[in-house]
Formats: sequence, structure tokens, C-alpha cells
Amino acid sequence: MKVGKVLLVLLFAAITSYAQNKSLGVGTPTPNANAALHVESPTNNQGFIMPRLTTVQRNGLSTLLTATDNGLMLYDTNLKTIFIWDGTAWKNTAEVAGGSRLSYPYKDSVTTALTGNDVFALKYNNAANKRVLRVESLSATNGSSAVSVQQNGTGIGIFSRVDNPAAGTSAVYGTTNSNLGGAVAPVGVYGESTGTGSLAASFRVNNAANNFPAVYAETNGIGSAARLVSLNAASTAPALVVVNAGTGSAIQTTGKIQAGEFIGNGSGLTNVKSIGLSYPFKDSVSTTLTGNDVFALKYNNAANKRVLRVESLSPTNGSSAVSVLQNGTGIGIFSRIDNAAAGTSAIYGTTNSNLGGALAPVGVYGESTGTGSTAGSFRITNAANTFSALYSETNGTGPTFTARQIGAGNASAGSFRVTGATNTGAAIYSQTDGTGAAIQGQTSTGFTAVYGRREGATNGNAGFFEIADAGNASPALQSRTVGTGSAAFFENLNAAGTGPNVQSSTNSPGGAFRGTSTGLGYGGWFEITNSGNGQNALLAETSGTGSSIFANHTGAVGNIAIFQSASINVARIDKKGQGFFNGGTQNSGADVAEMFDVEGSKSQYEPGDVLVISEANDRTVEKSSAPASTKVVGVYATKPGVVLTEKSIEESLDQLVPMGVIGVIPTKVCLENGPIKRGDLLVTSSKQGHAMKAIPVNVGGVLIYPTGAILGKALENFDGQESGLIKVLVNVK
Repeated sequence: MKVGKVLLVLLFAAITSYAQNKSLGVGTPTPNANAALHVESPTNNQGFIMPRLTTVQRNGLSTLLTATDNGLMLYDTNLKTIFIWDGTAWKNTAEVAGGSRLSYPYKDSVTTALTGNDVFALKYNNAANKRVLRVESLSATNGSSAVSVQQNGTGIGIFSRVDNPAAGTSAVYGTTNSNLGGAVAPVGVYGESTGTGSLAASFRVNNAANNFPAVYAETNGIGSAARLVSLNAASTAPALVVVNAGTGSAIQTTGKIQAGEFIGNGSGLTNVKSIGLSYPFKDSVSTTLTGNDVFALKYNNAANKRVLRVESLSPTNGSSAVSVLQNGTGIGIFSRIDNAAAGTSAIYGTTNSNLGGALAPVGVYGESTGTGSTAGSFRITNAANTFSALYSETNGTGPTFTARQIGAGNASAGSFRVTGATNTGAAIYSQTDGTGAAIQGQTSTGFTAVYGRREGATNGNAGFFEIADAGNASPALQSRTVGTGSAAFFENLNAAGTGPNVQSSTNSPGGAFRGTSTGLGYGGWFEITNSGNGQNALLAETSGTGSSIFANHTGAVGNIAIFQSASINVARIDKKGQGFFNGGTQNSGADVAEMFDVEGSKSQYEPGDVLVISEANDRTVEKSSAPASTKVVGVYATKPGVVLTEKSIEESLDQLVPMGVIGVIPTKVCLENGPIKRGDLLVTSSKQGHAMKAIPVNVGGVLIYPTGAILGKALENFDGQESGLIKVLVNVK
């Protein structure tokens, strides 16, 4: 009876506590006020068991639940997981989080929410390189697929999409390391169709702007990059069907295709055997024979493709790669260009041979073994065509064109003639960008090696030589002789002509005219023998920034220049630059000046400043600022006739001033000692850079001027102004 009373008291106390705290505590006298039920393990080694139902019982309970039961929890003893009622259905804890019951379903995943189209989803959004899903079948004897997908609906069994433009990404990638080989060899990607209306594989590029192939096959092995086999012996369908609705190639290959049988188009070539041809009608859109054709290859595509390629690859094969025999009256090979595009050629020949010598292969070779045919004939029949009938060009070091006559007759090695009276083109136009001659002439007879003559009444050149490359340092015309005559002789027989006998012009860094002598003769000789001619024997003129005449003596002895009058030397400049003049010299200046450094900036000085010796630096002057200074040395010269300096002619004099030491120099003066009269002696004044009249001291009736302070004598009067410029005969004493 006493025990029953104690239990009754404890139960009453618990109910009282629940009523006060609105919380029920199990194992704790102070349940959490925010928890309806607070359970503690008194020994810290116990768990909590919620209601346990089987899957059948749980599904039966769902028929009794509504939205008001949202949050109800229980443990499914069959599926071994906790389920929560979300108001309409049971959700396990993984589904509540948005995933499924994988061992590690969301490694590195940052978002795993299911979308409306997903039954199961794995999503990964981390920068690290990780596989989102890995499926492995590690048993070597397992004959089942590692992944099996069955789609009984109208959707796609497996759909893979790549949205990342990074190089090397693939929507589906398959690989195998098996070395089994044979007909049942494992493959990287395998497709099979067991139905009657489905494809084993379909590859499609659905973007019209995508220029990549729908299927790309590549191998580094020795087998085929792709192999198509039709195993049904009763099938009449081809192993390969290629349909091209565009303007590109139906089939394009850069490798070899074995000889086989190809069918032509329409009434053209049918059942033609390929005799080692890579592809007889590559990209051809029309191969129909015309009435003049025995065999025809026609191409009408915009891409740059050869219509016919013939190769003889054996270096010991002495036969022609193409041989054409014409016994009729027609032309052996006829080639016509109807396209006006630049660079097109009716016939183009090239060779890479390095054989050299007389038997060297040539790009185009013409030979005549008959007595009435030419080895080569080039003709322009269009009177409006201004281009050459024959154009020869080389990037090598040999001649652009070589003509050789080896017969015993008097035939010319080359004959070039313009018969049209109104034709303004040259009979010979030769140009080279190499180091060889554009035209080279040689003769062992008394005739001229190269002869040019112009008889037309209009303006034309008897000979024209041009270098069109601005960087070419070679002469446009070079004349050389080892005989006793002139290397070049130019004569103008027209007495009324006003043009020069020789005119040379250049836009290049080299000289317009250069004369060189390697013997004992003159490098250049200019002479006028007509006593009535008033023109210059040599006229040098420039509009550039260089010198009109530049003379350079590099010999051991001699003079830079000698000038004669009636064959007598009157002036000479020796190799040291010293000048000698029999008749004296004359210049426009009126004083002698020497270049001096100045204190401060040169911009602070101007012509006419009176200058004195600086006490701060050697061989430096500055403006005068004290009266009757004995440091006076000269005046900033306005236009010196002779300039002296200790520096060489190569050194800059820009920061020096020409100080006149003797001669007539415009000088700054002031009225500090009164007006200045002609003949007055001048000394420095207290006004900076100015001179004033010197006032003598009368000693026993003798006028004595300050010793060493006299600048010079005034040649002009000065009165009425505070300061100004007058001409002074400077002679410091």
C-alpha cells in the first residue's frame, strides 16, 4: 500500500511538470522547453526506437493519412530506412534531401535537387576533375553489360549532351584495351539493331553552320580508319551510300583508295576501271561526253581542286608522265583560260630537280626535230592586250632569259621586234629581282654586244633599265670594260636638244650616279669642250637633308680636292682639311670669333652681349656686370666671318657661343658715362652685358685710360636712348 502511494505521487508530479513546462521529459527532470518530448539516456549508451512498420503496414497506413499528418515519422523494417510523411506520400531521408539511397551519391556535389523530368539524378558542379558516375564490372567472367538501359517508350535510350566548348570534349566516348582481335573483337562503341526498321547507329550534325563531319574515324594502328561490310549475300544495296545536298565533296580523301570499279554520271563514262587513280570523278558534278570528246573529266565546284592529276613516282622512269601524240592537223595540247582571275595560266610547268648542267629538267620544254616548225611559239592575237607575248621570271641567281645560237649560220641568238607604229611597249623588257643581270650581252666580234635603237617619232627610249625593288643595292645598269676604251659612252647628236647627255635618278638610299675606277683612270670625268657653252660641267643639287657634294679621300696620300684655272692650281684642300688659296679668301662676316662655353644656359645670351672671363670655371665666359672690368674678352658675335674652335668638325657646338675677339661687331651700349661719339674708347658698364664710354684720368696733362679694360672703338654715335646696338671695332687692350 505504501509503494502504490509513492508511484501515485511520482505520476502526479510528472503530470504537474508537464503541465507547467508543456514538455514531456524521459530520463531528465528538466526537459527542453522548446521540445514536446525530450528523451535522455541516463547511462549514455542507449538509443531511441521509433514506431517500426513493415512496408505493407506503412503503405496501409498512408490510406489513413492526410496533409494534416505532415511530418509523421516511422522506420520501415523491410527497407531499413526512416520515412517521413510529406502530406501526400512517404519520403525516405535521401529523397527528402533530393537524392537516392546510394553509398555515396553526391560526392563533391553542390546541388542535387531533382527536376520535374528526373526520376533519379546525379549532379556535380565543382571545379575539380571528378567522374559524376562510375560503374565497374570487375569480374573477368561476367558476360553481362556493366550498364544496361532499356527504353520501351518513344524517347532515346541514352541521351548525352556536351555544352562545354573545350577542346576534346565528347558527348559519348568509348574505349577498349582488349587485344582479342578477330570478328568478335571488343570495340570502343558498339551499336546493334535487331529490328527491321531501325539503324545500328546514326550520327547527325544538326547545326547548319557546323563544318565538322558527322562521323570522324581515326586510327594510329595499321588497320583501316573505317571499314564498311555488307554481309547479306542477297542484298543489292551498296555497303556505303553517300548523299550530299551541299556544294562540297560527296567523298573526299587525302590518302589512297584501292583500284576498283566506278560508275560515271548519265551518258558519260560507265563501268570504267580505275587504273591506280585515286578517284576519277572527285567532286565532279558533270561528266557527260560532248560530240568532240572521247574521254572527259569535268569539274564545276567552287573549291580549289585539280580536275586531273597524273604522277610518275619512280625516279628511274625515263618516260613522260603524260604523252600526247597528234597525227592530225589539230594541236597536240590545247589549253584555254576563260577566267579573268589573277594568276591563272593556260599552261604551267614546274620542276624541283637539282641536276644542273645542259641536261637540267625545265618547267616547260619545247623541241622541234623538223625543218619547218618552231620549238616554241608565243603569240598574242588581241590588239588591245598590253601584256607580253612571253614573260620570263626567276627567283634564282641565273639569268631570267637565255638565248643561245649554236648553229653555223648567221642567225641571231634572239630576235625581238615591234612592228606596230603606235605600240608604246618595249621590244625587249627585262627585269630581275635577283643578283644576276636582267640583260647580259657578250660578243667576240667587232659588233656591239647589246644594241638598242629607237626610230619612232614619238617619245621612246633606245634602252631602258629599271630596278623596281627599293631594297636592291645593285646598279640598274652596270658597264665594264677591260680594254682601252670607255666602259660607257653616251652621245647626243641633236644640237637642238636641251636635255642632259646623261641623266640618272634614284629613290633608293644609294647614289643617283656613281663612278668607280679600279685602274689608273678617273672615277668620273665631266668636260665641256664647247667654248661658247655657259653651262656647268658639273651641277650638284639636292632637295634632301644631305650634302650637295660629298668628297671622301681614303688613300694614303693626296688631296681631298684641287681646283684649277687654265690648268694651274688656284685652290687646294689637303687630307688634313687645311685649305690653300692663291688669291686669298673672302667671306660675308666682319669679325673673327672663337667658340666658348658660357655660365648658365645658352638661351640666356644673345648677340651683342659684352662678355667677360668667368671666375667659376675654366675657359668659360659670362655677361659683364661691373664697370671698366679688366676681365673683358669680347662680344657675342652676330655674324662672324671666321670661327675658331679647339673642337673637331665632328663635335657639336650647339651649347657654345661665338665670341668675337677682333673685327666689327654689333655691340650693346648704354649712356652710363654719357653719349658715345665715333672714335670713343669703350669699357664695360654696370649694366649687365653692356659697354659704355671710357672716361680717362688727367695725370699731368696726359689722359690715361684704364689698362686692360678697353673693349674697342665706337664706329657709330649713340645718344638719346638708355641702351642700344652700335657697330664697334673690337680690339681688347
